[in-house]
Amino acid sequence: MPPLPDATGPTTSYSDPIYDRLESVAQRLTRRLGLVLLALLVFLVVAVVVHARLQDSPEAASANAYTKAREQLDEAERERDPVKAAKVAAALTALQGVAANEKITPFFRGRAFIELVQQDLNANNLGEAKAHAAKAVEYALASQDSELQLKAELSAAAVQLQAGANAEAEKAYLLAERHAGAKSADSAIVAALGAARAMELQGHLEDAAAKLETITSRVDAAAHELVQLARQQFWRVKRQLALKDAAPAAPAPASDAAPATGAVTPVAVPAPGAAPAATAPATTAVAAPAPAKPVAGAPAAAPAAAKPAAAAQVPAPAAPASTPNQ
Repeated sequence: MPPLPDATGPTTSYSDPIYDRLESVAQRLTRRLGLVLLALLVFLVVAVVVHARLQDSPEAASANAYTKAREQLDEAERERDPVKAAKVAAALTALQGVAANEKITPFFRGRAFIELVQQDLNANNLGEAKAHAAKAVEYALASQDSELQLKAELSAAAVQLQAGANAEAEKAYLLAERHAGAKSADSAIVAALGAARAMELQGHLEDAAAKLETITSRVDAAAHELVQLARQQFWRVKRQLALKDAAPAAPAPASDAAPATGAVTPVAVPAPGAAPAATAPATTAVAAPAPAKPVAGAPAAAPAAAKPAAAAQVPAPAAPASTPNQ
């Protein structure tokens, strides 16, 4: 007896449980092919409608705009020199458009301002960096996202550090470190590194070494590169401390009462042919060595004194007395 059209059993002589089950399912789908196609069509329509609604939402539109601008900046930075400057400028214009667009959510506007701060610091444009950092902090607070607020605070502290306001930068970094706490290890380490650098620039080497030492012993796998950077900075500060401690003391000034090494005490030299004169009293003035033997008939040169103190003057030699004819 041939099988009925609605039968779902196997149609071949090959008997296998798995194969029989698959063949049975295929037969059911074949009989209901129209319903299956209709269900697929409905699913596609619903997916398209949901996708369109999501694209129209402020969050999705903001994320899409920021992502495109960020990808454009990344591609521009990978370009070669002849066209790199133009493409970077175009990407920065796109980021500025995202940051200035009031339809973008505060979260992505804050992220755009943080990117602009980094670009300003790279170009050493401190005026724009300060303005963008203030906007980044403002929109980060409006977004109520704690991680974004930490990044905005770190950006503002970096601007102060590069501007030379080391004391204010140290306070800002320490405040960001307290806000990070244990919930954001990366931000806490970055804040500690910035605070240590500000201390080092102020000459507080002991405080900087103590701050860095708390990071060098960490074993966070996610912050391995930051820990390595902290170790390098720690040993640089330790070398500076060693050089500071080993610096020689300044020599004490020589006393006026003690004669300099090699100095000769001035001695009065009697004139040739004259009666021996009384030796001049010794003085404490430092004078040059005694002059050579004077030549008869010429005045002896006065000894050069190291100080304008009263040195003994050597009288000129007297002319020899003529003897009477006997």
